[in-house]
Amino acid sequence: MNHRVVVTGMGCISPLGADCREAEAALREARDCVTPVTAFDVSGCKCQSAGQVSDDWLARSAEIIRPARRWDRASQMMLLATAEALGGRADFQPDAAIIATTSGGMTCGEKFYRALESGRPLPRHAAHWVREYLPQQPVLAAMGTLGLADRL
Repeated sequence: MNHRVVVTGMGCISPLGADCREAEAALREARDCVTPVTAFDVSGCKCQSAGQVSDDWLARSAEIIRPARRWDRASQMMLLATAEALGGRADFQPDAAIIATTSGGMTCGEKFYRALESGRPLPRHAAHWVREYLPQQPVLAAMGTLGLADRL
């Protein structure tokens, strides 16, 4: 039995660009998107450059839902890519959504570990970092925000 699949939307945010169009253009131009790391302190690291998503691009996630400005980077990226895939249509309810990403849930665990390692008292909201540690958390946050939670 043959089944056909139709891709009706796609979203992307990466060091190559803030959306699919920009990322495709960067690939076609063979643009080097490796820059000095600015997202966190790398003074004690051997490598101090990498591909990183611009904070300016991530700030657009708050245009979709204001609390997203407090979300971790991976969740903001997931929200932006999922919103792009839906084409800005809140009424669009796909039968299936395929998420291909590194997901970035590890950043929350890393924050918790670094806070513990510092020897300072943990912030009141530190338990939130552990709860958000699940690798699928950025996907759950984006899909819930965009009304797709019942598709999980």
